[in-house]
Amino acid sequence: MPEDPDTLQETLDSIVLYAYETKAAGNLLSLLRQHLGLRKARILKGPNREADEEFARKMDQAQEDGSITEEELNQAFLLDVIAWARDLDRGDVYACVEISVTVCERDVIRARDMARAVSRATGTPAEAVVIGERTDGRAAGMIEEGEARLVIYPYG
Repeated sequence: MPEDPDTLQETLDSIVLYAYETKAAGNLLSLLRQHLGLRKARILKGPNREADEEFARKMDQAQEDGSITEEELNQAFLLDVIAWARDLDRGDVYACVEISVTVCERDVIRARDMARAVSRATGTPAEAVVIGERTDGRAAGMIEEGEARLVIYPYG
């Protein structure tokens, strides 16, 4: 175990974040249904889980045909979760999800940008979703402006 207090705190923060991400991802399908009205959700890529083969092929093909960049392809697979679901008003939809105890501006931007890329790649609407216990000021403003949808998920 590290002896430096800063290193120890960073290690502890990483453990807490990992535990929170794992817990939230484990409850993702019910969170999407309860908070966003998305039905029949299926996780295509999650923490410690390879991407669904069919979805990965669509994304690879989109990069090959120029619909998305190689950077967007790589970043999409770094998202915490990508899910497919059914929206009662819009039909099929992807949810591009970032999970953090405190949602920050970077989380909103990543979810928003990857939702746009996934939508271009697949031709299917995609929702930017951030899940957290709280938001910082900048993230809250971006969410209020419609950049992403927020799901508040208590840590405890």
